[in-house]
Order: sequence, then structure tokens, then C-alpha cells
Amino acid sequence: MRIKGIAITLAAAAVAFSIAAVAVTIAGNSEAGQDQAAAGNSAGVSTEKQPAAMPPAEENVNVVAELLSTSDGKDLSVTLAAGNDTNFAVMNEKQGDILTMRVESEQENKLEIGIMSVSSDQVYSEVIPDGTGEIKIIVPADGEYRMYIKNHSSNEAKFRLILDKPLTGPLV
Repeated sequence: MRIKGIAITLAAAAVAFSIAAVAVTIAGNSEAGQDQAAAGNSAGVSTEKQPAAMPPAEENVNVVAELLSTSDGKDLSVTLAAGNDTNFAVMNEKQGDILTMRVESEQENKLEIGIMSVSSDQVYSEVIPDGTGEIKIIVPADGEYRMYIKNHSSNEAKFRLILDKPLTGPLV
């Protein structure tokens, strides 16, 4: 499938405390998108870096991930479509830093959690086989990294991702 556009939508809401939301959508060409939507599958997504753009109205659009972050930037509520992955936020990290991430879910979904190098797209991650657990990632080199999550399950995953330090920049 060839991606014609990637749309990232931001929404902010203020309730008892600030909550920011990000919904990531991926649009494919209309024939392939309809076939994949019918099959419930979004495999074959290109990893080419392309500028963000709104998809044309006639294309099929599938929501892949939704991220909600509390005002402290450490506690995220995540909804991730079956078999999909996403990356978000940019963090400047130093070699040897240890990042601790905890996942809490009522569902037993196989989740992969980690970081992705901005410069090389290399993923450093660990798998949480039952949807709940804690991992520690040792940063391999100085540089910019993005949070990385993947849902290996055949069901949509809803979980909390709790970080040991806050994300300070935008989630996109």
C-alpha cells in the first residue's frame, strides 16, 4: 500500500486538569484502504518520511492511535489499533540514561514499548506479553529519540503508559 497522506490531529481539553489528545490517522489509496478496512488490517504501511497533510475526502481513513496525556506529561492513556505501531514526542537523551516505562492494562494484549532513534529509525524496545508490566531501556547513544509503542495483538489495546520523566514537547 502506498500512503498518500498522513494526518495528525491535535485536540486539547481542560477539565479538572489539562489533558492533551492526539489522534494519528493514516490514509491509504482508496482501493487498498477499503480492502484493508474490510479486513481490519493496516499492514504494509510505508516507512517513507513524508510531510503531514490532510487526506483527500474520497480516501478511506483509519484511526491508528489515540494518546491522552495529563498535564504532568508522565501519565498517558493510549488506544492503539490491532497490529499497529506508532511513535510520538521527541526527547533528547544521553548515552547510558535509563528510561523506565510502566504499562497498566485490564486487557491481556502483547505490547512492545520502547524508544526509536530520530536519526536512524532504530527501535530499542521490550515486549510486555500480557499488557501489564515495567521495562527499562538503556539509551544506546546521545541523541534525539521518540517514544515507540506497538500492539502485537489482534484486538485494539487500551492502556496507561507511565513514564519516569515527563515528555516536555508536543506529542506529535
